[in-house]
Amino acid sequence: MKSTITTIHTDVILIDIRGYSKKDNAGQLQIVEVMTAKLRELINLLGGVGSISNDKLRNNPLVIGYVATGDGAYVIMNPLFGGYGILLAHAIRTHLLLVNKKNNGAIYDGVRAAVHLGPCIAYRDVTDKVNFAGDGLNDCARISGVHKSSGYPTQFTDDDYLVASHEAIACFEDRYITKIPQVYRDFHQYTKSNDVDVVDKHQKIHKVNLIEMNRFMVTQPFVPAVTLEEEKLALMRSLAKGIVPDDK
Repeated sequence: MKSTITTIHTDVILIDIRGYSKKDNAGQLQIVEVMTAKLRELINLLGGVGSISNDKLRNNPLVIGYVATGDGAYVIMNPLFGGYGILLAHAIRTHLLLVNKKNNGAIYDGVRAAVHLGPCIAYRDVTDKVNFAGDGLNDCARISGVHKSSGYPTQFTDDDYLVASHEAIACFEDRYITKIPQVYRDFHQYTKSNDVDVVDKHQKIHKVNLIEMNRFMVTQPFVPAVTLEEEKLALMRSLAKGIVPDDK
């Protein structure tokens, strides 16, 4: 029987744990347990406090999918929160780096993140759970290897970089940056590198930028608003909260 294809267009985040494969089984299990616990904690924190209405957030979860990769995971965003993928990826990277720092860098070598806005196909896997496939995940994996590109700006960031596709950046900047640009420039220290071309094994060119922001700041998303005025107010409220992740 032919399945019905359910495709969504949304932000996809790929978290890559550096040094995972060098660990023994006990070390790999520790990484998976830490990453899973901290991602759950952070997503619940950011998605649990609404800047307009908690009811809206409960009815529309921030994250709708999680696909483990062994040395990391894909996080599939709810398309209603379009543009927030870069901020969530930044928060996850920051949170996991703080956890590792508290443990003297003993859990893993570092954390990288990639964000792409693209199509994801929902399906039922062999355990009858909802899973995801599609170009959104594939292209996100391609851009995560930006450090192998000839045009990689080595002086822009460190090994724990955050890279995003032009599609994801355009949505993020339209949704957040254009509303109150001075807050992201001064408060969040939002900067991006020059354009980098990532050429994958199929010779497809992916246009990306490396992103840097204040690694001590995490911003809650705001729920889709009815009017532009409500949207701006919601964004100001979420920025004012300025959560600093707990490094416990």
